[in-house]
Amino acid sequence: MKMKSNHELPAKQISFMKGVMRDPVLFANHVLSVSLWEREAEILQSIKDHRRTAVKACHGVGKTFTLAIATLWWLARYREGIVLTTSPTQRQVRTQLWSEIHRAVERARVPYPKLKTTELKFRDDNNFALVFSTNQAENFQGYHGKQVLIIADEAPGIESGIWDAVAGTMAGGEVHIVMAGNPTVPSGAFFDAFTKERGLW
Repeated sequence: MKMKSNHELPAKQISFMKGVMRDPVLFANHVLSVSLWEREAEILQSIKDHRRTAVKACHGVGKTFTLAIATLWWLARYREGIVLTTSPTQRQVRTQLWSEIHRAVERARVPYPKLKTTELKFRDDNNFALVFSTNQAENFQGYHGKQVLIIADEAPGIESGIWDAVAGTMAGGEVHIVMAGNPTVPSGAFFDAFTKERGLW
């Protein structure tokens, strides 16, 4: 069946589609075919509206699933959107966050480009998501796209050097960061987000 172009779609349908792309919760519902509970929707709205989002949660409550949705929404929302994902080890980000990304793509109502294990090129070379391990901190500063989303999963275990690189990346352009984890370490950037730097997050 031939798909209609935007010029052939009714104005109301075009308006609805634009609204879906602007709203990560609607995107999750209508594009990825998933229903969210209240906290998951709250996290996604915070990522959309705020430059800094910190999520304090134990294992198994859906935070990594929510970060996967955020990744796919950001790529679809911005034509030159970039998502940089990291975790204490490359194995963790590959087996946790990127496993969720792969599952979300499989459920999606629209076809996605073929994914690599830890890389997704969406529209073109300027619109992609990929993984950095914590020993690649300096590479974060090489990405200054128009819209950049940095996702730090299991954030309490991430080494301090990565946060310095992230701070440099956030100095220019439209850069949002979300870090999530179980607050098991009483120091570091994640701990500070809920204590002395709470007003920034």
